[in-house]
Amino acid sequence: MFIQRGVSVELQIAPEIEYAVVDRLKLREVLGELVRNALSALPERGGRIGIRSSINKDVIHHTEIVIEVADDGTGSEQPLINRAFATFEDSVNQRPSVGLRLTKAIVEQHGGRLTIDSEPGLGTHVQIRLPWREE
Repeated sequence: MFIQRGVSVELQIAPEIEYAVVDRLKLREVLGELVRNALSALPERGGRIGIRSSINKDVIHHTEIVIEVADDGTGSEQPLINRAFATFEDSVNQRPSVGLRLTKAIVEQHGGRLTIDSEPGLGTHVQIRLPWREE
């Protein structure tokens, strides 16, 4: 699908993230939802999606995994983003979409937080911050 639409995908995974304690299936659904949203914001041909993970250590010795998904698509105003935190029926794939509300809930179940910054005409940047647990 990415190649057919001419979408450029940049993937950058921090090498120090070898193992983390997460619900892999739920986190996969979160990332799938964010990538589907990014793809739907792009034009029929072209556009870019970036996925990046990193480790963030702050001064209190708290370590987080930071996962970011960004696109250079249409972007949205904040009221539309707030409305998107509802679950909806995905008519294209004929299955319920987890929507941003469930996406945020899954991130919060992991003790994390999700933020969305979007500018109309410039794109959207989603950031997930999860506590890094190795055990």
